Amino acid sequence: METLIPRKMNEMPNRANHYRIFRKIAPNWDFDLHVHTNWSIDASSGATIEKYAQLSEKYKIHIGFADHYELACFEKSHINTRNSILNPETLSEYLEEIDSAKEHYKHISSGLELEYYPEREDQLQNFLEDYQNEFDLIVGSAHEIEDFRAITVLRDLQWLVEKHGSFSKVLGKYFDKLHKLIHSQLFDVVAHPDVIFRFLTNHHIWFTPEYRQYFPTIELGHLVRNSNMLYEINLSGLYYPWKESFPNLDMFHHLLANDIPFSIGSDCHSLKQFEERILEIRKINFINRNEWKYHKIFSNDDF
Repeated sequence: METLIPRKMNEMPNRANHYRIFRKIAPNWDFDLHVHTNWSIDASSGATIEKYAQLSEKYKIHIGFADHYELACFEKSHINTRNSILNPETLSEYLEEIDSAKEHYKHISSGLELEYYPEREDQLQNFLEDYQNEFDLIVGSAHEIEDFRAITVLRDLQWLVEKHGSFSKVLGKYFDKLHKLIHSQLFDVVAHPDVIFRFLTNHHIWFTPEYRQYFPTIELGHLVRNSNMLYEINLSGLYYPWKESFPNLDMFHHLLANDIPFSIGSDCHSLKQFEERILEIRKINFINRNEWKYHKIFSNDDF
């Protein structure tokens, strides 16, 4: 496994303080900094920025929009560039819509979720330098270990396992990419670091107990902290066979004990998903603030 040496200060990308997002969150408000609107290609029939702003205001949850913006896709002529999907031609329209919403709602933040491509790091950095003042938060993610073969799509993951010979080898390649993503320091947040486990259960053919130990969650957490980034606890795993957050709550407590700074994201792609995750969003925020009481029972009636 490649050993990466932290960059010197004069080698770091020209990015603002990765923790700047917290200056925008009002006291006593919870936050969910990973929400997808109808601008995302996988949520094009979902809710608008305005609808999310209205609903999250009701629950006093500061939300960060993190719609997908995939630089590699725009190089392919077959990618659909309809106005409802975020792309270079519609990016200014997207920003205008968020800016307009910010005039009425103070609890929303602008952001993007960008796939990290090691071979396109200069392109990513140039894009972020051009737009660093336009967005409050940039979420970095790793879905692919080969272009257009996503570990979050079951058929692609099966193809990758067959090609590389085992799930362990795919897992190792995914971890190496996460290492490079964090080392790049291009992003504010590292999204769902162990999302590669999405389709696994204790009875899955690929699953063996050592995977939990093999996946270096604590090591990644220290790398994130040393890069002054945020480690995301992501709730999307609750919708899949994994049935836990990424990372799960046990590991979340270990990371907290190591003073790892966190972002919290529902990764919802619809208002229905957002509403279904409100109690979990609230709970994770309480734990993150070290206010969790084991006798506390959350109910929608509380809010």
